[in-house]
Amino acid sequence: RKSWENSSGIAEIWHTREVFYNLNRKLDLERTEKTQKLDNVVYHLSKAKIREENWFLETILPFGKNVILERPTHLAKRILRELESILH
Repeated sequence: RKSWENSSGIAEIWHTREVFYNLNRKLDLERTEKTQKLDNVVYHLSKAKIREENWFLETILPFGKNVILERPTHLAKRILRELESILH
C-alpha cells in the first residue's frame, strides 16, 4: 500500500479505463477492485491523495464525464455548485 501520510485528504474517484493512464500520471492512483456500470460505461474506483484542493479539481475536471468524484463529498458538491453557476 502507498503512504497517504502527507496528503490533505483522500479522494475516491470513479473513472473509465480509457483515462486511467493519463489520470494516474497526474494523481498516482491506487486502484481498487470495485467497478460499476452507468449508461453502458464501466467505471473503476481508485483512490488518490489530494495535495491541494484547487489543483486537484483543476486536474480532474478536464476529464469530463470520464471521471466522477465520489469523495470527499464537499469537493463533489463544490463541483456541482460551480457547474450550476455556469449554467445559470
